[in-house]
Amino acid sequence: MSHKLYNSVIFWQSTPSPHQAAYIRSLTEASNLSEVKLFLSLNDDKQRNSMGWHKPDYGSVHTIHLANKATVDSTITLADGNTVSIFSEFVADSNIRNILQRSCQGEGIIGLISEGRDWRGLKGSMRLMHSYICERRYVNRINFILAIGNLAKEWYMRCGFNPEIIFDFCYVVEKPIGIEQIHTDKKEPLKLIFVGQIIPRKRLDLLLQALINFSSIPWTLRVIGNGSELETLVNFSRHNGLSDKIRFLGVMDNHHVRLELASADVLVLPSDWDGWGAVVNEALMSGVRVICSDYCGSAELIRRKDYGYVFRANSLDSLVQVLQQQFSEGPVSWQDKQAVMRYSEAFCGPSVARYLSEIIGFVTNGNQGIRPVAPWKIQPE
Repeated sequence: MSHKLYNSVIFWQSTPSPHQAAYIRSLTEASNLSEVKLFLSLNDDKQRNSMGWHKPDYGSVHTIHLANKATVDSTITLADGNTVSIFSEFVADSNIRNILQRSCQGEGIIGLISEGRDWRGLKGSMRLMHSYICERRYVNRINFILAIGNLAKEWYMRCGFNPEIIFDFCYVVEKPIGIEQIHTDKKEPLKLIFVGQIIPRKRLDLLLQALINFSSIPWTLRVIGNGSELETLVNFSRHNGLSDKIRFLGVMDNHHVRLELASADVLVLPSDWDGWGAVVNEALMSGVRVICSDYCGSAELIRRKDYGYVFRANSLDSLVQVLQQQFSEGPVSWQDKQAVMRYSEAFCGPSVARYLSEIIGFVTNGNQGIRPVAPWKIQPE
């Protein structure tokens, strides 16, 4: 389907994002784009740097700091019906939120890219009330929403947005470079890995509790990360006879995380809540299966048991059940790892850039024609 030429796509973000750079960079190659710009509040993300991430590569994308007020003002003023502005982090960043408010007064096409927010319990109700102040005011002006996983789709529908303007979307990470996949012997122990902050929300404690049930089965767990629960969980492992099977490796840079993933069979992300969980992308790109909770946005990518299992968040019984299924299958074969890696092409930078280009073309043509489908959902169930 052919679409009209639109002049430019402008991304407004708080900080450089290693979870968006790959598709933004690839978007510059889309045939019906004349320009891609990126505006940033900050040039660096100290929190992500402390977690081992490197500065994202945006390629030839024109990157501009929000401190350049004249350029910001002219960009907002000149935006017309062929200009597409996509806003991230607008809830937390007042600068981005102010620009969104100004842009909504013009004629440009406006899009949001966002994770969902946890709507459960009293705090969830308060978040919904906050959303009515920060987000719902734009319900009649936003042209499209790029929802990071089903949790985000559910969030924005709860906030009153029309499902017709909500599109499945995901975060994207870089492909591993110069890292060879490790062949696995079916006779070896199942190699599990956890990557993330060791904090209550990530529920590493739930995984360790579940693994007590398999103490007589050969397995290993490598834990990468740091956080407030580290000492407690190290002691828990020791007191429950798991120390010989678990190694706590601390924080690593992203390259070394990828090396560790390449040698694993299964990543476990047992979070009580993760807006997305980009380590799932990294695992699948390395041919590693994933076990994650249904309150991880990236559970969206685990659409077949060939790619892993999804369990009920905070349910020890549910986690034990899916672990039992994986233990019964044993280590992941070379052929199965290759199949997982092939599937991961559906959410790499070029694939997601093409999909975003289709979404923008669909929206700028008045939602006429065939509605774009996320490439990872086109894969057979």
